[in-house]
Amino acid sequence: MYKDNIQSTLSPDTTDYDSTEDLPSDNKKVVLYGDDAVARVREMEGGRELSVPEELVIREEGFVNAVYKDTKGISTYGVGQTGKYMDMPFGEVFKMHEDVARKYIKKYDEMGEEVKAAIMSAAYRGDLKQSPTFRRLFNAGEYKEAAKEFLNNDDYRESLVSGDGVAGRFERIAGAVLKLAG
Repeated sequence: MYKDNIQSTLSPDTTDYDSTEDLPSDNKKVVLYGDDAVARVREMEGGRELSVPEELVIREEGFVNAVYKDTKGISTYGVGQTGKYMDMPFGEVFKMHEDVARKYIKKYDEMGEEVKAAIMSAAYRGDLKQSPTFRRLFNAGEYKEAAKEFLNNDDYRESLVSGDGVAGRFERIAGAVLKLAG
């Protein structure tokens, strides 16, 4: 099991750490964000260089070394990995989501790193699958309309009320798409 590479037994205690220097040597659940999450995933991936889109997804999702319930009550592990993805290395999971992005966004491989990262953020979270209208507009080069449509999402509206941070992610994705409009 992939999770066994981190720790085989975990206590139910949860502590958020600001730095990998503060990580406990016992078996507590560890929650990392930003550069610390990226460093931990890079280490777990054998030290390989991560792409810009991979790093953005890790920064947005964070990293947790134990199974936890996300804001929707879904069992989650690692870099926001749910369901069949929980026991897989991040790199494999990312590639599977990137295949989805390539399926839905015709010129994905021709996009700049910032746009690829935004598209991958949407694909990784599942939002790219949920909006055929966004995909149609994006693929037609109607980027202003696509950015607006991307924000036409219940999760976005709910996040504006709850303040859980998802709204900022939606806005960053829409902003990257809007930049394509010129």
